[in-house]
Amino acid sequence: MNTYLVVGLGNVGCKYDNTYHNIGFDVANNLISKYEIQRKKELTYVSLTWLNIEGRLVIVAKPKTYMNLSGTAVRNVCNSYKINYKNIIVALDDLDLPKGSFRYKQSGSGGSHNGLKNIVEVLDTKDFARVRVGFGPKPEKMPLDKFVLSHITKEDRSLINPAIEQATQKIIDFILGNIQ
Repeated sequence: MNTYLVVGLGNVGCKYDNTYHNIGFDVANNLISKYEIQRKKELTYVSLTWLNIEGRLVIVAKPKTYMNLSGTAVRNVCNSYKINYKNIIVALDDLDLPKGSFRYKQSGSGGSHNGLKNIVEVLDTKDFARVRVGFGPKPEKMPLDKFVLSHITKEDRSLINPAIEQATQKIIDFILGNIQ
C-alpha cells in the first residue's frame, strides 16, 4: 500500500500560533480535523499523525525544526516509513501570492520560501507536490521577518481561511488521485 506524506510547514511554540508563517500548520490541522486519527507520535524533530483517507494511509507531519531546516525532518520521515517522494505534498504560506489565494503545483523550485527550498535541497528533488496559501503583500514599512511572524488579523483570517479550506481539499484530491 502506498503511504502519503502531508507536510505542514510552520514554527513550533505557542507564540507562533495564528501567525502568517504557520499557515502550513493550519492546513495540516484542518486536514487532521476532517478524519479520525489512527495514531499519533511525537518525535524530537517532528509531530506525526496517521489518517486513513478513503483507504489510503496518510501521515501528516509538522516539523519541529526551524522552518529553514524542514528538509531533514521530511527526509527522516520518508526514510523511516518508506515514502516515495512522489507521494509527498507540502503545505506552506506564500508571501508572493495575494491574500486569500492558493496555488497547487506538482513540482517546482522552492521559490522564495526558505523552508521549501531546504526540502528541495535535502531531498535533492523538486518532484513533490505543494500547496501554497497566499498572505501577501507585505505592508510597505514593516520588515519581512516581523510581518511573517506577526499574528494574522481578524480581517486577513476571513480571507485566508477559505484558501486553507481549498488547499486542504486539493491535498485530499492529490491523495485520492483526483488531480487533472
